[in-house]
Amino acid sequence: MLSVGGGFYIDRNEKVKYETPSKTKLEAVKCIQGFAKDPTRGIPANASYNFVKSKEKAYLLHTFSERDISVLIYEIPNKFDTYSYLTYYFKNGKLLYLVYDFMPDHDSYDSFSGMGSIFHYYLKGIESELGTKYDYYDNGYNSYFANWDNKNWTAMFAVDDKNLYTSALLIVTPK
Repeated sequence: MLSVGGGFYIDRNEKVKYETPSKTKLEAVKCIQGFAKDPTRGIPANASYNFVKSKEKAYLLHTFSERDISVLIYEIPNKFDTYSYLTYYFKNGKLLYLVYDFMPDHDSYDSFSGMGSIFHYYLKGIESELGTKYDYYDNGYNSYFANWDNKNWTAMFAVDDKNLYTSALLIVTPK
């Protein structure tokens, strides 16, 4: 029997077999899912809009431009067991920063203690990839923050109630 998830199993036969995924396929999944030690996903500072669009492997959900600002929005499946968005922001065609939105469809307000639970849930996963050396701050009311500074990027993880909706964002600026 072979588990297919959700408590379901199928019998192996000539039509159903299991093969261990290759290292190449496992790396491709890492690339689609998220940062794995590099929240910039290998995209350099000031990368062009077209460069990012050609290199990003995740599913492109939406693009838009207004005046000198352009945006690429991607779907990141199963990052920390959640559905997330990754948005690249450009000014005059050059990358400014990227944002991981871990709660893109969340449209309610959470209490400060609820936001703390959300913060620590995601922080555990982010720490496993970006490390535990970061600055931490909470204002005791409606915001939690963690900031990392690396030679190639800076990152800020924030859980707060901007516009009365709780959000969980990781904002990354390549250097």
